[in-house]
Amino acid sequence: MSERTVRSYLQTWLPRLVGIAILFYILHRIGLKTPKELLGRLGLPAFFGILLLNIPHITFKALRWKTLVDRRSSGYSFLHALHAYFAGIALGIVTPGRAGEFFRAMFPVRAHLMSLSSSLAMVLCDRIYDLGFLLTLSFIATLWVIPGYAPVLAALCFFSGALLFLIFQKKIDGLFLRMVRRWRITP
Repeated sequence: MSERTVRSYLQTWLPRLVGIAILFYILHRIGLKTPKELLGRLGLPAFFGILLLNIPHITFKALRWKTLVDRRSSGYSFLHALHAYFAGIALGIVTPGRAGEFFRAMFPVRAHLMSLSSSLAMVLCDRIYDLGFLLTLSFIATLWVIPGYAPVLAALCFFSGALLFLIFQKKIDGLFLRMVRRWRITP
């Protein structure tokens, strides 16, 4: 076997074997009964319903990632975006602060579509879009969950968030401008 074949084989199978080993270690530590009990309490229809809800969720996020990459350079397929997003999710789960999602930046770089700095900036923009969506969703949830004080609390949250944004807008713009200059991002 040539060195190139061995390297290719290790790059393909070693991460998969490590992942399976980690799964078995976690199952050994928590016991096999715990996942079975949790699944039994949840029920199979609810479990599969939750899994099915992830399909549009991941699809829309992969489409957003494809759109961001296509703004910089064309030729990035939806399948590549889906692979990049799944890799980012897998690493994001096991890293603190979901920092592993920045691994997604390597996919457009490996496809020779853009520089690493531009790709990292796009991952940061994607994370900011996620944060904005979560803030909007929490605003709507506040209106839904707290019926008595919901309008007052929601208005207070909205206006305080808008006020904080207006106060720190110049600093936020300056931060993004420094990032663009430091990473030498070109449009």
